[in-house]
Amino acid sequence: MANLRILDLIYWRDPKKSGIVFGITLALLICLAVFNIISVVSYLGLFAMIAALGYRTYAGVMIKSEHKNPFQPYLEQSLDLPQDRVHEQVDVFLKHTKDLLHQLRRLFFVEDLCDTLKFALLLWALTYVGAYFSGTALTILAFVGLFTLPKVYELYQPQIDHYYGIVESKVKQASDIAREQLDKVPFFKKQKTEEKTE
Repeated sequence: MANLRILDLIYWRDPKKSGIVFGITLALLICLAVFNIISVVSYLGLFAMIAALGYRTYAGVMIKSEHKNPFQPYLEQSLDLPQDRVHEQVDVFLKHTKDLLHQLRRLFFVEDLCDTLKFALLLWALTYVGAYFSGTALTILAFVGLFTLPKVYELYQPQIDHYYGIVESKVKQASDIAREQLDKVPFFKKQKTEEKTE
């Protein structure tokens, strides 16, 4: 259910809600880029407290009751988390972490030389990305991409799939050529034959 609501926001099914979430989160990310996190959290907390105090005062004057708290329903709500849901989410997180660690072990301990070289090329490219962008700037770009790329893909799916297929076939051809060349390397070939005999 929560996943559907998030997808509705990302795909702009209700532009008003998506615009509000996008605007507030982008403003928060830009504030984090300009100010340090302690200042941003402190100012947000102060703003929320002033707004709550103002609303409670306004409600007290309008209702003519000093003891009636308009936030009482929220104060009475239980904050208990369902244990089965928490365990389910932790299990999913642990499964993804295990899969990630398995893939990193494969790449760093050179189980497949071609995959390791591709990963090394990716890491090398990321050093240049890191030289030009800060972590906060990359987070802002990723957030803007999250709210724009799925909608663009939804609108132009046939054209994007066509060009993606062309790029994927070229990458596969290059990868196959690289694997053929790597199979000619003596120490790598010996390692593969030893693995087959085991």
